[in-house]
Order: sequence, then structure tokens, then C-alpha cells
Amino acid sequence: MNPSLAVIPLESITTTPRNPRSDLADDDEGVAHFAQHLTALSEPYFVHPPVVIAAGGNYRIVSGERRIRAARTAGWLQVACLVYPAEMPTLHEFRLRSYENLHRQELHPLDRAAMLHIERGLEIASALGCEADAHALLTRENKPLATVQALNDLLAANGFQPTHPPVTWEQTLSRLGLAMSTDQRKRLIRLLSLEPAIMERLRALDLTETSLRSIGQLEPADQEVLVTALEADPSLARRLRRISRAVRDQDYTIEEAIAEARGEVLNDEGSAEENDQADDDNEEDDEQKDKREGEGDDFDDEEGDEADPSDLPDEEMMGAVTTLLDLSAQMANALETLYAAAGGDIASLPEPWGDYVEVALDTIQDGLTSIGRSS
Repeated sequence: MNPSLAVIPLESITTTPRNPRSDLADDDEGVAHFAQHLTALSEPYFVHPPVVIAAGGNYRIVSGERRIRAARTAGWLQVACLVYPAEMPTLHEFRLRSYENLHRQELHPLDRAAMLHIERGLEIASALGCEADAHALLTRENKPLATVQALNDLLAANGFQPTHPPVTWEQTLSRLGLAMSTDQRKRLIRLLSLEPAIMERLRALDLTETSLRSIGQLEPADQEVLVTALEADPSLARRLRRISRAVRDQDYTIEEAIAEARGEVLNDEGSAEENDQADDDNEEDDEQKDKREGEGDDFDDEEGDEADPSDLPDEEMMGAVTTLLDLSAQMANALETLYAAAGGDIASLPEPWGDYVEVALDTIQDGLTSIGRSS
């Protein structure tokens, strides 16, 4: 089933909602920028040709939709594509589309998560003996998140127990050969903990991946409550990590955590009341301290033997203290520079620098959290 390279009219190429990249449109700014570069090239060749499937006189995109859209915007009339025959098995078509996108960094985190959910769902379906039914779901012209939900329903109907999965996320990620560190894998699995129905709603909220992971660390029912509150009050997006921490580490209910983040308190009847003092305290805590200190969610505490301070030689202790002072001064200077560059809001730093800052702050907070828990 080898593809052949062929120059085909752009008007004969059709898109499909099964494409995992849900953020594409002809008027997308990135597509328009790409198209500007294409006007200087001679059609119809790309270095990496789009992949299509012959379908009744037309061609359905498997991968390369962004290239196709940009070529149209640039005024191209035809493009060279790798063309697969129409008799390609549905599963093979999905895998081509899946692997192409999973190994590309620019895929939206929720789109990437949806494709991984499908990959794991197919593996679980095979283990449960409903593989054919799962493959049939891939033939539907559904968006990936709708396919995820349909797969979940199928697996549940065939006895799938989330607490005893026949295939773990670690096994799926290893099979796909996604290159990532242990910490990166942990963070990704937290993102994958989002409920599919919740992912669909979050897609419209334009949150950072760190914020999405914070929501994913909550129980499904709490995810629902938090996203509903977020849709009603988008300003809560700045305090998602704070809310998630309060539920996980301080035994708050999700309602209490949301109220506390808003500067409110709950009365005996469970209704929120404004707390002016709490609101004053929270404003700096949420908008500044959370950005300066991070949260430490993305790293697991490791248990170990406590060190007796008397076991440290004076020279070693003095060296450690001196190093800490030097590093704290460097960190303060770096944060001040970033704060100024971001116009007072570190969260607004452009990608990927904003994510790098969050990872650094998370690492620092993880060390502080570990010390606090051991004391």
C-alpha cells in the first residue's frame, strides 16, 4: 500500500473533521503568515508533501492540512501530494494522521491529548475484545474529542474499569515512542486526566498548558464545577493553580477553593459572602506570588531519610548558605527583569518562554514544599 507522488488540483482536496488539529481555518493568522512565504515559491512542491487519500474522484487530507490551506491562500491551483489508494484500512489512515501530529510540537495540548486518548482507547479495546467496534468508530466524520467520548462509552459497555486498566498511560506513551523526560511524562499524564467533555469546553477558553494540568489534577466532578465557574468568570484563569492546590493540599471543597480565590468566605449555609480583607490579601497572592513562587504540582515528592543538621560540617553548611544567598539574589534579579519585560504580568510572556518560567518556578516551589512536608 505504497503512496505515489502526484500533482493534484487544490479544489479537489477536501478536509475532514477527523483532523486532530482543531485550530485550523483559512483565515488563521499562522496560515496567512505561511502563505506569504509561499508566494515567493513556484507551485506546486513542498519539501514535505501533504498526504491524501483518493476518495471518489476527490482527495481527503490525512496530514498537511495547514500546508493545503496556506497554498490556497497563496493562490496556488495545484499541489504535489503523496496519494494513498482509497482502499486504505481505516485504522491505518488514523495512525498516519495520529503519528504525523503527535510528534509535532506545535499541536495544541488538548488536540494532542485527544489523539493520545484515542490511541490508548484502541489498545484497551483490543484487550477487551471489542477492537472491531472501536475501529468502526474511526470511520465516522467526527472530531477527535467526539471519537474519544464514543470510545469511552464503548469501553464502559464492555466492562472497562478505570481503576484496573488493561493498558496504562505509560505503556501507550512508550509504544508511541514519544521522547520525553520522566517529569515531562508526568505532566502530560496530568493533562490526560481531563475528562473528554471538559476538554471540549476548555478548548474555547485559551488556557496555558500549566493551567490545564492544574484542572486535570482534580476529580472529574470538581473539574466540572471549576470549568463552569471559569466560563462564568474568566478572571479565575489567573488563579487556577491556587484553586487546585487548595483542593488537593488543604482539603478544601471545590466550592470553598473557588470562593477563597475570589476573596469570599462560605457561611454556615454554604453561600458565599464577600470578605474584603481576604480579597485584599488574595490579590497579591494570586497575581504576583503565584507567578513568583510557582506551585510544585508537576513533581512528585520523594521520601528519604531526614538529615540531622548536626551531621553537616560547618564548612559545608556555610557553603550551602552562601550558595543559597547567591542564587536567591540571581533569582530576584531574573524575576525583576522578566516582570518588567512582561509589562507586570509574567503569565503573558510569549511561548515557549512563559512555559520555561513556569517550570523553573515549579521546581523551586517543589523544593520548598518538600522541606515543609518533612518538617
